[in-house]
Amino acid sequence: MQIEGRTNRVELASVEIEQELTIAAPPAHVYDCYVNGISQWWSRDWVMGGPRTTEIVIEQQPGGRLLEVWEGGGGCLWAFVQSLSPGRMISFSIPEGVMWSGAGMFRLVFADAEDGNGTVLKLSHHCFNQYSEDAHSGYVEGWTELIGRRLKEHAEDRAVDNAVRPGGTLA
Repeated sequence: MQIEGRTNRVELASVEIEQELTIAAPPAHVYDCYVNGISQWWSRDWVMGGPRTTEIVIEQQPGGRLLEVWEGGGGCLWAFVQSLSPGRMISFSIPEGVMWSGAGMFRLVFADAEDGNGTVLKLSHHCFNQYSEDAHSGYVEGWTELIGRRLKEHAEDRAVDNAVRPGGTLA
């Protein structure tokens, strides 16, 4: 028996992103907004399930999932929690085959600002680039929008437009 098929050559590159921003709120609050309030600031423009997405969830223990929940069942896995220190740090592994990234990791560190007023949020994202040559700029754009604008606005008690759960509703 002969099986028909083809093989494509794939060249992998790596993506490394380091971002840092200051948020006018204490680290424990910013961390809480990230892990417990993620659906209240995460953009509908950055989900895999489109209008079917009802919630973004972070299961807060090692091995927990960062995932989208879809109306009527199903969903999309984004990453697994690798480690966390509540109020201070959370890191994720990105498994091969997820819809948004090549295999890798990302970590957020929530530290006191030097002046004691606010949080310095440090993001590290490292992964294999398995999609297009310009994926790096897409990741930078995504993180800048998601944490640099949307999480910052939410943690600073400002309105966030087009969130998965606008206004913090449970619908």
